This record gives sequence, structure tokens and C-alpha cells, in this order.
Amino acid sequence: MKPVNMLQPDPSYHLKVQDPVHSLDFLNQQLLTGCASGKIKIFCLSSLRSNYELKASSSPIVFISSNTESLICQDRAGTVKVYDLEKNGYVINTEIQTNHTGFARSIRIRGDKDILLTPNDSSDINVYDVQNISTVPIHKLSFTAEETGQIMCMRELNFSTESSYLLAGYESGHLVLWDLKEFKLVHNIKYDFPVCNVDYDSSTNRGVLSSPTIHTIHVFGINRMNLELQQRDAENIELQHNEGRKVAGVSSLKIRSDKKCLFVGSCDGVVDIVSWKSLRKLATLRNHRSEISDIAFSNTQIDNFKSNLSAIGSIDGSVSLWDIYYKKS
Repeated sequence: MKPVNMLQPDPSYHLKVQDPVHSLDFLNQQLLTGCASGKIKIFCLSSLRSNYELKASSSPIVFISSNTESLICQDRAGTVKVYDLEKNGYVINTEIQTNHTGFARSIRIRGDKDILLTPNDSSDINVYDVQNISTVPIHKLSFTAEETGQIMCMRELNFSTESSYLLAGYESGHLVLWDLKEFKLVHNIKYDFPVCNVDYDSSTNRGVLSSPTIHTIHVFGINRMNLELQQRDAENIELQHNEGRKVAGVSSLKIRSDKKCLFVGSCDGVVDIVSWKSLRKLATLRNHRSEISDIAFSNTQIDNFKSNLSAIGSIDGSVSLWDIYYKKS
């Protein structure tokens, strides 16, 4: 990607969390932030103030998934906690020890069943039934290739209402496609770097992946006939800053839910926004001083901003909120 003069806009708002941010989750008109202190701070997006804090751990909170009834979080020490939301706040329901101290975040999939997938201390993935949660998984996904190392990332996908699949990236460079209906391995390919970030859009049959060790976004697809993963290196995106300096490794990578933009967060705090249609860079966001740890998108309009929002969390202890490239009401 050639360096050109790109749009460098200002955020709609900059939340000062005053605690390094490791994870984000939108819940209606609120934003949940998982922090290095082990706290989950909930911000009201009307007042733009924190109105609730949950001390979930003494270790950084690297994953949050919430709804109006429950909250699930994972800390860096490998503990996953399930909370029920009651009148006076969140009450612990179940605590699961995964022993995973790496970088992979759990993932919650709400389909025919409400399931939770967690990494463990090997390269396995444990599957739990959230509606009947216990410390014992209902299934285990085991990838048996030699020297896979730890699992680094996971992403759900489906091609129809009847299907449910999972992409998993490994320290060894393997990208694996799992069938979650039959809990079996479908296909895998291997890269020469750890696959630490992955996302996929079934409407375009295009996926992207990267790693903090490289400054390239690798593109892949899935053959719908035989479900084989296919590298599409001719479409790869080479990321550079405007002055020609290469991006300092990719720390977060997400396709926005409206499929218009790809957000690429780097280890030096810069975020590039790429057109998902053309794969050309649209804007560069330079509002953070440290690594971009997570990116989240609201699935509804935020009343105070009259727009959907994109949230970018950073180790610098802040979250920037953006309405860029959304249609405003």
C-alpha cells in the first residue's frame, strides 16, 4: 500500500479510562471496558461517565461478552467467569480455570445453542453450554499437527442459518477451520508467522489475518464446494504510515459489522481504516500513544451521537469513539 496523504480525523469523543484497556464490548447504550487492573468499567454513553465497576480479577481482562442477563469475562491468568445480572449488579455464577495465559480470547456464539469456546493451556479449544454452564466442557477441539504451539485467536463464521464454523489461528502459523455442528476439523493451511488476528466476511468470501511480527494483512478465502482454505496473496495489503514508515506490527484487526471498513490497529497506537470493498486505505487515526488492544462496533445507534459508533481501546488507558463512515440519522 503506497503512502499517500490520508484523512486524519478527530474522534467523536475520547474516554479517559485511567487504566490500560485490554477489551471492549458494547451493550445497548453502554460500553464495557476490561482493564489491566482486573476491573470491568461500564460507561454510560449518554453521560460519558463510568456508572459501574466490577472487580472481576487481579489480572487484565482480555475478553468481555455481555447481554441484558449475563456477563462473561476472561483474564490474562486464564480464568473465565460467568456472571448473572441481578437488581444490585453482577453476581458470580461459574468460574472456569482454562490455564491459558497466552493471547487468545474466548468467544461466545449465540445460535441454536448459546456456546462459549475457550482456549486452554495446550492448543485445544474447550466448548461450554452457556445455558447449562459448568466447569466441565461439552466438547473439545484438538488440533494434532506437530508443534502447533498455543492457540492465538478465534473467529466464528457461518455460510447459512444451518451452518456454524470456527476459524482458529495458532502460534505455529496454522489457520484451522472447524465445523461446530459436528465438532470436527475441516481444513487447515500454514503461514510462516504466528496467526494472531483473524476476521472473515462470508458475504464476500474474504478473510484477513495478521500478526504483531509483520506489517502485512494477508487475505484468504474458503472454497464453498469443499470448504478448503485458500491463500489469496495477490490481494495482500502492505501497510505503511503516511511518511512511508512501515506499521509497527498489527495488534488488532476487525471488519466492521456493516462490511464497509476494515480497522487495523497497530502496536504503536495507530489505526488504519481500509475500504472493505477496494482494500484501499481511507484514513489514519493517530489518537493513541500505545498499542491498540481491542476494537468494537455498536450494533445499534448510540442516541447521544445519533450514529453507530466504533470504539478503539488502547494500553494508554483510553478509548476513542468514532462515527466515521457511518450514515447519521
